[in-house]
Amino acid sequence: MGVAIGRDSRGVFALSLFCTHVGCDMSVDGSVSESGIDCFCHNSLFDSQGNVVRGPANSPLSHFVVTDDAQGNLTIHTDQPTASSTRLLA
Repeated sequence: MGVAIGRDSRGVFALSLFCTHVGCDMSVDGSVSESGIDCFCHNSLFDSQGNVVRGPANSPLSHFVVTDDAQGNLTIHTDQPTASSTRLLA
């Protein structure tokens, strides 16, 4: 599953890289950068938080729970969607 992990002033977060338009995997057919996520299939653009900047996508990207262990290893729980505001404090 294509996912991206990011960090902002509130902590660490993870989001899906499957475009909400028709499900293109943007880890294969897209570009991920600090400024946003670009889907090459139909030119949708998402900001770095997964919000739609340019359609045809009209829904934000899903966010997933992120946890860490005692050694600091991160796990992205793709079976646990969460609010876009959820962060792992780091």
